[in-house]
Amino acid sequence: MRPSMYYELLLAAAIILIPLLITYFLKGRWRKNGVLAIFFTVAAVIIFFIGRPYWVDYQISERTELLEEYLIDTYPEAEWKITSIDHRNVEMAHINPYYLNVSFSDEAEVTYYYFVGRNGEVRQDGFGHPEIFSSLNLKYKEDAGGD
Repeated sequence: MRPSMYYELLLAAAIILIPLLITYFLKGRWRKNGVLAIFFTVAAVIIFFIGRPYWVDYQISERTELLEEYLIDTYPEAEWKITSIDHRNVEMAHINPYYLNVSFSDEAEVTYYYFVGRNGEVRQDGFGHPEIFSSLNLKYKEDAGGD
């Protein structure tokens, strides 16, 4: 479970429990309206937690398209493969799903990590190499400031 999920669950519990406690002390029509409001609140929370993975999938696909355009502009002669983590996998839940991994065909042993922000900003945030960076003469390594 990703760390922010704990905060989301606590907030959802507070949003449900506080009105539930208040509704307990109400009488008549007010209690009926309070129970109805709690029902809709619970439904909204359930929809949020069910729909969130699909929303993340959509955002990853949008950001992948932006990264693809960036790579076409920056490295027009290169061939690459873009992948992302499986954010639905519990073991990967602590990793930011918006980091995209790029492997270039002529440097297949190196994976470059790109972050695409909400505003479309693309920056390279690092790279992984199986020989622990023994070769610092990497063809696609960008400056720390990105583009």
